[in-house]
Amino acid sequence: MNTPIQKDKTRQLFAERFRQALVDLGYSPNNQKAMGNLFGVSGQAARKWAEGSALPTSARLPHIAEVLGVRRAWLVDGEGPMHPTTFKVSENAPYSKNRTDAEMSASVEEIKLIHEYRALTAKQREAIRYFMELLREG
Repeated sequence: MNTPIQKDKTRQLFAERFRQALVDLGYSPNNQKAMGNLFGVSGQAARKWAEGSALPTSARLPHIAEVLGVRRAWLVDGEGPMHPTTFKVSENAPYSKNRTDAEMSASVEEIKLIHEYRALTAKQREAIRYFMELLREG
C-alpha cells in the first residue's frame, strides 16, 4: 500500500518528467491555457500535473504520452527509454528516401513539427497534406 509520502513522491516524479517533455516540445509548463489546449483539459488540471499536486487519470495517460511523443511507461514510472520512436534524433539529420526505418533520423525541429501536426484537427491535417503535395509538384 502506498503511503502519503510515496504518493507525493510519485506525483513529483511524474511532474518532473511531464515538465521535461513539455519543454522538449517547446511548451512552457507555466502556460496553463496552452497546456490545457494541448491535452484537451482545463488549464488548471494541466497545471496540477506540472506542479505535482495531481496525476492524470489512467484513461487519459495514453493520450498525454502520445501528444508529448513519449512512452507512457516513461511518463508514469520513469521506465526508459523516453521516446517510443525507432529513429534517432539528431541536429543535422540528413534526409534520404533510401533509408530503412531503423536508419531513420530526425532533427529536433522535425520532431516538433510532428507534434504540432498531431495537435491539428483532421481538416487542418488535410490542408497541410494538400499544401505539401503542391510543394512537391514544384
